[in-house]
Amino acid sequence: MFADAATTVGYLLRAQAEK
Repeated sequence: MFADAATTVGYLLRAQAEK
């Protein structure tokens, strides 16, 4: 689903932002 994909992308971006 698009919503799930958006959540995954947001999570990955956050993970990289913290690093």
